[in-house]
Amino acid sequence: MKLLFSVMVFIFAFFFIEDIYAWGSEQGQEEEVIYLSLPEVIQRTINNNLDVKLARFDASIKKTDLPFRKAIFDPILKGGVDYADDRSKRSSTLLGTENTRADYNLGLSKKLSRGTEIDLDFSNTRESTDSSFAAFNPSYESTLKLSLTQPLGKNRGGLIDRGGIEITKLDIKNADSASLDRIETAIADTEKAYWNLVLAYRELKIKEGMLKWAKELFNLNKERIKTGLVEETDIYASEANLRLRQLGLLIAKNEVQSAIKRLKLLMNDSTPARIMPRNKLKMEKEDILLEPKLREAFAHRRDYQRVKNDIKAKNIRLDMKANSRWPQIDLVGSLARNGLDARYGTAVDDIFGENNPTYFVGIKFSLPLGNRKAKSEYDRAALEKARSLVDMQKIERIIVTEVDERVRAVKVNQERAGQQLEVEKLQRLKLGEEEKKFKQGRSGSDILIRFQEDLLKAEIAAVESLVDYRKSLVDLERTQNTLLSKWGIN
Repeated sequence: MKLLFSVMVFIFAFFFIEDIYAWGSEQGQEEEVIYLSLPEVIQRTINNNLDVKLARFDASIKKTDLPFRKAIFDPILKGGVDYADDRSKRSSTLLGTENTRADYNLGLSKKLSRGTEIDLDFSNTRESTDSSFAAFNPSYESTLKLSLTQPLGKNRGGLIDRGGIEITKLDIKNADSASLDRIETAIADTEKAYWNLVLAYRELKIKEGMLKWAKELFNLNKERIKTGLVEETDIYASEANLRLRQLGLLIAKNEVQSAIKRLKLLMNDSTPARIMPRNKLKMEKEDILLEPKLREAFAHRRDYQRVKNDIKAKNIRLDMKANSRWPQIDLVGSLARNGLDARYGTAVDDIFGENNPTYFVGIKFSLPLGNRKAKSEYDRAALEKARSLVDMQKIERIIVTEVDERVRAVKVNQERAGQQLEVEKLQRLKLGEEEKKFKQGRSGSDILIRFQEDLLKAEIAAVESLVDYRKSLVDLERTQNTLLSKWGIN
């Protein structure tokens, strides 16, 4: 019995100690922290962002339209086999009462880029009959025929066929351009989210410092009230200030978590690690000028390139519709040679061995009377082209307006950041002087708390102005469509 009790105690102690060890290990684990620079974050977005992946899929899907369009020039192989056994009654014994026929046909057709249609047909026929007047029984006839059809009116030179392909190429370029816009938007959002995270950490650090000051003031007032150097109101004021700083710190920590989550969403990162930004906030001394930025915008704006491509496509479509008003006039011609014999091999050899050609040349003509469909399509194409020209003028105005607005925003935020940094310095000096007076008993808690609040607002405003400056630079590059080239993306 004692042995059983000892074993149970040992087992219980073993599992208890193991649980304690596991709990201690869990408590000792620290949160994983990864330090990322802005280029590293951008690269992760390029590789993993879901919008970027969708944009690339859209571009790839659109590219499948080109081989679909070019399929009209693919060669077509055709063939057929049929057999007939005719035992019908005849009005004449010359025709025979038992006739069989078997056909074996093979052909190849292709349309050329200039509109020419080529057909090469190889046909074979085997016939047998009980008629005594047949020259061969059974008989084999093999025929090789080359046919050409060349449009002379509608689609002359293959204009309509090739025009459709050129329009598809321009559509694919525009689809690629639209996909790059989506990718650039994702990168711009990521860069802004990165600076928002920098802002959140800076605000957290500022509010941690303010909480430290609030604690020091509260503890100091608790000591000084014992000697009668401060009033009860000073205690109440410093305690209220302490609680506000604690609340502010709680909110700041939550803002950091939110900023991390937003950045991870853009990077498509589901790891629990906490992100720490490496890049520091600083202000560039670059002088932003409107005219060079406008030149860059007109050289790189993808919507401007798209409307130009659209005008090119409209010109091609207008030419196609103008050609469609012509009648269908086709020059047709063929050359055929055949062989006929009681043996199949001899019949095939006769195609090339004997001079028995058949030539054919002709013209086919077709025109809808009134031709209203073709005329209305041409008028529509002309109006669509005119509309695209107006659309281009509109986009030009938009580019000028947007770039001007972004340049002014950068300049304003640049000036604002410089002024806010100076304001922060002055507020810090003001608080320092007031702290000296407070220690000498020449100032109260209310004034000191108010000056601390002034410094807090000035520090946060300075950081926000720097972040807004960085974000306005991103907006300018996004407006110019130069953000992708900045990060080495073509």
